[in-house]
Amino acid sequence: MKLFERGNMVNNLRRYIKTLESICEDRKLGKKAVQKLMYLIERKGVEFDLGYNIHFFGPYSAKLDNILHRLESDEVIEIDTTGRTHTISVMDSSRCEGEELSSEDKKTVEYVISRFGNKTAFELEGIATLDYVACNLVGSEGKSDIDIINGVKRIKGTKFNNSQLSQYLEILKENHYLS
Repeated sequence: MKLFERGNMVNNLRRYIKTLESICEDRKLGKKAVQKLMYLIERKGVEFDLGYNIHFFGPYSAKLDNILHRLESDEVIEIDTTGRTHTISVMDSSRCEGEELSSEDKKTVEYVISRFGNKTAFELEGIATLDYVACNLVGSEGKSDIDIINGVKRIKGTKFNNSQLSQYLEILKENHYLS
């Protein structure tokens, strides 16, 4: 059975599902956490072409959401909606065709998961939003930590305090997302 008949999506489908397997292995994660981890993985250099925009809960890819729902309808993954969080688990990745992750991409996926896989969805939202703002919404000339934090506060209001945002900014710097 061929899943996803559209061009680049077929080539990336196996890469998406293998990354999802790594993300969801040994942990129950919701769609928000998966969105943020995929964002951080792509920002670290694994090309998925997911096209993120800022959203209520931080960087969001409609394309990734569509892929997740399509994989669910094709019984490749399960999205459990019985709890507060819609948790994702991989059921049958063998049905997915396309290219494998390169060894370099696998290392990058594992790096991101080892650094961020233990974070809560709330923490991931703050971290990913800071990164998105720093890279997309704050002018590249002379952007300071305060400019980045204020950019997040314009979007998020009081959801995160300055101390949290400063801590998340340091995490991004330690992991070479921002300088």
